[in-house]
Amino acid sequence: MNGRELVGLGLVALGVFILIGGVGIGLSWVLGYWDKEYVETYRGYDIYFFFNIGVYGFQTGGGEWRYFGSVESAENAIDDMLDQPIFIETYRGYEIYQSPGTGRYYAVDPETGEQVSTYWTELEGLKSWLDTLETEKEETLEAEVEGHVYTSPGPSPGEVEVQSPERRLGWLRWLGLPVMALGAVLALRRDEKER
Repeated sequence: MNGRELVGLGLVALGVFILIGGVGIGLSWVLGYWDKEYVETYRGYDIYFFFNIGVYGFQTGGGEWRYFGSVESAENAIDDMLDQPIFIETYRGYEIYQSPGTGRYYAVDPETGEQVSTYWTELEGLKSWLDTLETEKEETLEAEVEGHVYTSPGPSPGEVEVQSPERRLGWLRWLGLPVMALGAVLALRRDEKER
């Protein structure tokens, strides 16, 4: 095996490394992007502060990390995960519940057991929204009542999305293909003497 073939095989390996996202993973490790320090244990969950990105986070039972702007927001999200929702009242045939940690309100159809509303920060806002529903309960979740605040059923209040270097450098993955192709050409190209 000559030098050109070794360089070609090295470029193929580098192309594979780039293609699987190795640049972002390596960069995040070198820069200490995910370095963290322990803050506290709250109800069985360890909360950490990620000092390079300035957020607090805890790992859920499924191994997924959730990130928040404050320790209090993280604690509230843990309460929401562990505690049963608080029944508030029945209004217009719907059961209204409150999330125990974040305090957000939502409505459930007692016949199906399904949540029929988004999360609301105000009980009166949720009731006003329920007033707009038709009796057949066919109204969509996108209905708005002017002057009231509601949130999506997604992230908890204070939850933030963290962009990792692996995601931000995802465009680099496409450089792996031409690097691999160049390496393959160098590794497989034969000299005139060898033919």
